[in-house]
Amino acid sequence: MHSQAALDYDLEVFAPREERRREPLKVVKNKKKKKTKLFGRFAVDMKLVKVVAVVTFVLSLVVSVLVSQATATMLMGDIQVQKDALTELQSEYDYLNNELAMKANITEIEEYAQNQLGLVKMERGQVSYVAQSDKDTVTRSKTGFSRVTQWLGETASAIAEYFKG
Repeated sequence: MHSQAALDYDLEVFAPREERRREPLKVVKNKKKKKTKLFGRFAVDMKLVKVVAVVTFVLSLVVSVLVSQATATMLMGDIQVQKDALTELQSEYDYLNNELAMKANITEIEEYAQNQLGLVKMERGQVSYVAQSDKDTVTRSKTGFSRVTQWLGETASAIAEYFKG
């Protein structure tokens, strides 16, 4: 029984051991190999590829912003030129409308006819109306002088008839 107890409680495990002498550790700088990938015959440093990609992306953003600003500036200049042209054309339109209004005014037309062309305004008695019937004849309304001459002509022909016959 005793031997069984000795096996159950083996105390030699806790006995002092001889110390092993260890070699001192050396501190060495990181000598990791750079991560490289082979593309065909060329070995490429991936950190360098990442830096180049980021720099290219940032430069493309800067260039696109500059191009858009230049385009916006050019378009603003074109808009201003068109606004100036529109203002000039509106001014010309207003001037021509005023000229048209002045020339279409009846009093202006009458003054121009009298002063420049030497025309005289017609009186009511000078108006002759033409009545057109089926025949190609023109009837003129009679004025005072034409009535007198017609009466004289009719009287003269009546006297001539009287003496003839």
